[in-house]
Amino acid sequence: MKLRIVNPSSIALDIDGIAYDVSIRGSKVLSGVSNDAISVGAYSESVAELEVAEGMFGSLALVRDLMSNPIEGGLPYKLNAKLSRSGIGGAIRVSKEGTIDLNARP
Repeated sequence: MKLRIVNPSSIALDIDGIAYDVSIRGSKVLSGVSNDAISVGAYSESVAELEVAEGMFGSLALVRDLMSNPIEGGLPYKLNAKLSRSGIGGAIRVSKEGTIDLNARP
């Protein structure tokens, strides 16, 4: 999985590690950690490539939910990530919510 990190500040963002999870329709289906260091320059962006682990129980819960409540529209998702930094400031926690449009054309 690729995670685009945007740094809107005037100071470089040096990340020592990332922990994250992804929920779809309220079921945690993906999670992982990375200790790869990444530096995002001031007013810049970078992409972190992350290993993904499937959450078996969350995936089963999602399938069960989809079978009993078919999709109308899109699938709501939520991404939670913790970006660990050394030095002053500690970790940064971010969340992103949205909808996966299953009818979108590439």
